[in-house]
Amino acid sequence: MPFSSLVASMDATLLSVLNDDPTVTLHFQDSTPDISLPYITKNPTWEEDYQPGSPASTGQGVTVMILFVHLTPAQIAAARFPREGDTASISGVDYDIGRVGADREDGRTLYLRRRNQRFDR
Repeated sequence: MPFSSLVASMDATLLSVLNDDPTVTLHFQDSTPDISLPYITKNPTWEEDYQPGSPASTGQGVTVMILFVHLTPAQIAAARFPREGDTASISGVDYDIGRVGADREDGRTLYLRRRNQRFDR
C-alpha cells in the first residue's frame, strides 16, 4: 500500500476517534461553495488567547483556535484548500483564518481567531 494511502487512512481514523465537535464549516473568500469537515482541536499556545472570566477548560472563552483538518480528494475537487483570509464557523461562532499550515498528504493546520462579527456581514 502506498505511503499516502496509509497516511490518509490514519488521518481518517484519528479524525473519527478524536473529533471534538461535529464539524467546522469553511467559508471561502471567492465563490467557492462552503465545505464542512471534521477536525481535531489543539489548545491555544498562550494563556492570553482565552477570554478573561471564562473557564479555559470548556473552550467557551477561546479567542484563538488551532485545528487539524484533512481534505479528501473529492473535497479538493469540489472546493479548494483553505487560505489566509477565509473564515470558519464552529458551533455558531465565526473565526478568521489567519494562517494555514500544510502537510504533504492534504492535511491542514488552521490558525483561527474569533471574529467580532458574522462571516456573512
